[in-house]
Amino acid sequence: MIEEVMNALTGGLPAPVVMGLPFIVGLILGFLIKKLLKIALVLIIAAGVGTYLGFVTINLEALKAAAEKYGGAITVAASMLLSIVPMGAGLVIGFILGLKYG
Repeated sequence: MIEEVMNALTGGLPAPVVMGLPFIVGLILGFLIKKLLKIALVLIIAAGVGTYLGFVTINLEALKAAAEKYGGAITVAASMLLSIVPMGAGLVIGFILGLKYG
């Protein structure tokens, strides 16, 4: 009975594949996000310098509107990713290792 339920949930894939795939996805995401954060840091510093010197103007109302518009969707997507415990745990561990070693 339990084996039938597990096969229905996993599509008949072996357990290491079901638990290992999110770990690998987490590694890739952590690595990419670390690289993107480095690029974002450079862009934020450049925007700050440009704003200070008067070359760039930042519309805070547009930033607030974007955060209100997309903030809820991002939280729902993150909670859906982490809702399945074994897959969520593998994803989180892989993500942390990807950030550390990326």
